[in-house]
Amino acid sequence: MQCDCEGKIADNSTLDVSIDSYKRYKEDALVLRDVGVDAYRFSIPWTRILPKQGGVIGMSNVAQYYEPYSYTLADRMAARRAMEFDLGWFMEPLVRGQYPPIMQKLVKDRLPVFTEEDKKLIKGSFDFIGLNYYTSRYSKNIPTYPRGAPLSLFTDPRVNITAEKNGVLIGPKAEGSGYLYIYPRGLYKMLNFVKKHYGEDIAIYISENGLSKKRNIIPINQVLNDQHRIEYVQKHLQQISKAIDNGVNVKGYFYWSLFDDFEWGEGYETEFGLYYIDFNDNLKRIPRKSARWYHDFIKVNVSVESYWPSLFAKILEKVNVDDLITNVGSDGPGGATIAVVTSSGTAVGGSAAAAPVVEEKKEESDGDKPSSISHSHY
Repeated sequence: MQCDCEGKIADNSTLDVSIDSYKRYKEDALVLRDVGVDAYRFSIPWTRILPKQGGVIGMSNVAQYYEPYSYTLADRMAARRAMEFDLGWFMEPLVRGQYPPIMQKLVKDRLPVFTEEDKKLIKGSFDFIGLNYYTSRYSKNIPTYPRGAPLSLFTDPRVNITAEKNGVLIGPKAEGSGYLYIYPRGLYKMLNFVKKHYGEDIAIYISENGLSKKRNIIPINQVLNDQHRIEYVQKHLQQISKAIDNGVNVKGYFYWSLFDDFEWGEGYETEFGLYYIDFNDNLKRIPRKSARWYHDFIKVNVSVESYWPSLFAKILEKVNVDDLITNVGSDGPGGATIAVVTSSGTAVGGSAAAAPVVEEKKEESDGDKPSSISHSHY
């Protein structure tokens, strides 16, 4: 994977090698076994998937939730517009075959129009959706823009997006990230929004959810002691459990990410991994406290032994692993993350990894339990 990143990445790093999962996939598969997850999302070219597709297909979406800045009708409508211009932009065509009505009204003829044939192809063309949830924002109404103001996707919604209200942040700011404010309740609200507006039967995977920390030169015992990450995951899983109790059809949870990785403009300066990558020691994978906690959480709540032995066997039914791995990561970062899942529920495509969401309050047969998920990039 090549990247023309000069001058664009905080630490001037590149994707030339990254964490080398391309060559270390067997080692990384053992890490997955040790953690105990039952599914794994990772990047793969569509040409390797489409001829062999035999299961279900879905699309992951950025899922930032928008709270109204105030209880006024104007701000509540602004929050709804923000949702429509963000998640609705992709979900409305999939569910109803057209863009959200408010987008049509405000964007007018700059918004493409679906033909009847387009609508037939797009509407209902998914078996599940993925939600990449990290954070939320406040939305404040902008009544009008000055005449002649430039038109763009940033001005069309007529919404001022902010992370703070009256000097108070929507949630604690995550270290090492310019955008992530910790707001677990937003995930619960997002899940209920999807159920209410797009259908209560839609199968949902939390395809990304994770917490960053800035890479610092500190003793290794401090690097590995990431209690803050454990608490982040716990709080978000609690919100998912509440949503399930409310009838939301959540099937699985993918933590971002299994390993520290190349993170957009931050390069390697920010860390999301359950496993620490030692760039000074041959990219050694070292489990953090969160990796051990994640393993124990899954083991206590899910019969992992019934899942793991068949994971890669099921992948092999669809794709030759040696052939498949030579192309891992060639999709590159920044594209839409799309996961293909076999009929048994095993994820074989996309750009992440997965494990079971456990609903602690309900007794289910092993075959019905949703999975908790963990994922790696490149």
